Amino acid sequence: MSLTIKPGAVIFQVRVTLLGTIPPVWRRFLLPGNTKLEQVHECIQGAFGWQNCHLHEFEIAGKRYGDPDAAHGDREIISERGTKSKLKFFDLQAGDKVLYIYDFGDDWRHELEIEAILPPDPNGYYPDCIGGARACPPEDCGGLPGYQRLIRPLTVVGSTQSSFDADRFELKEARKGLTSYALLMMTLS
Repeated sequence: MSLTIKPGAVIFQVRVTLLGTIPPVWRRFLLPGNTKLEQVHECIQGAFGWQNCHLHEFEIAGKRYGDPDAAHGDREIISERGTKSKLKFFDLQAGDKVLYIYDFGDDWRHELEIEAILPPDPNGYYPDCIGGARACPPEDCGGLPGYQRLIRPLTVVGSTQSSFDADRFELKEARKGLTSYALLMMTLS
């Protein structure tokens, strides 16, 4: 399969860090400029190992994008239609940061930092996860406090160790998580 690249097409190199995790849980993506916010959500879900069973929103330049009927907090969501907007329409530059919140109960906050804006590689596969560290917390584990309990060494005599390995990260698995959403983009614009 060949990739069709339109003039002006760009690739965003984005580091997504799960805020509050120490050491940090993160993934690095290559995302075409024509990737919609909803597809960015799906990429994060797949590469982090989330199950996509909770609401989410993005905050870009102080504006929130997500499902207006599920707004939380005291600020208004601009529109769900905004999640159909493509990355390139937000005029993001290297160094810019976007907030992505997943699961309003556990309140997982992710910082998306635009590390670079690159020309597309005609032999590239997009979107792609090109790096990362540490295992994503399990779904519904109770937010950061629950995650901290999972990674804290157990000191009670006779207790069994958790099967959760916080240090584990497999790039191959993260990439496989992207393909489950069938996000191969054959035309980059």
